[in-house]
Amino acid sequence: DMTDDEAVLAMVDSNIQREDISISEKAKAYSMKYEAMKHQGTGGGLSLDIMSEQTGESQKTVQRYIGLARLSDELLDLVCRGQGVSDGNVVV
Repeated sequence: DMTDDEAVLAMVDSNIQREDISISEKAKAYSMKYEAMKHQGTGGGLSLDIMSEQTGESQKTVQRYIGLARLSDELLDLVCRGQGVSDGNVVV
C-alpha cells in the first residue's frame, strides 16, 4: 500500500529513466515529484537538492524544468520544438 504521494514518486522515478523523454514530460514529472515531496514534508531547497542528486542534474536545471511545467501547453510545445521565445530571448 502506498500513499498518493508515494505512488507519484515511484511513477516519476521509473518514467524519468526513459531516454526518449521530451522536455515537457520531464518538466511535468519534475513538477509532480517536487509537489509530492513537499506534501511529504521535504520542502523547497532540500527537495531540489535531493532531486538533483537523484537525476544527476544541477539544482538550477531541476528548478528550470519545474518552472517550464507552469507554462501553457502551447508555450511548452514551442519550447519542445526549440522555438520558445520570450522578449527575444530563448526560454530554454
